[in-house]
Amino acid sequence: MSIKNDIVELDKINVEIKRLYTETRVLRKRAKNIEERILVYLKEKDQPGLKYNNTAIVVENKDRALPKKKSESEHDIIRVLRDNGVDDPLSVFKQINEAKKGEIVEKQKLKFKKLI
Repeated sequence: MSIKNDIVELDKINVEIKRLYTETRVLRKRAKNIEERILVYLKEKDQPGLKYNNTAIVVENKDRALPKKKSESEHDIIRVLRDNGVDDPLSVFKQINEAKKGEIVEKQKLKFKKLI
């Protein structure tokens, strides 16, 4: 197999990946809308769930923590460190963030630019 064939195949694969991503995004959005309609129906009928084609659909309440903004999260961590008696909470916070990072390894990546 020649390098030209490899490049053409890689380009086709990338186009297909992009198409599938777009398609799944549309399908996820559609599924979410349908789930919302089912929830509204169950709420209107005041039912905890329903059965359809050997499938039970039940409304389940779940608690979920909303994500914080990065700056808000950093501020809260520094406050907790300060409240627990850490002398220099900002430098400890920076050290913790550095400790979370893995070893830096150089990696090669191909970059494609369309020439017109």
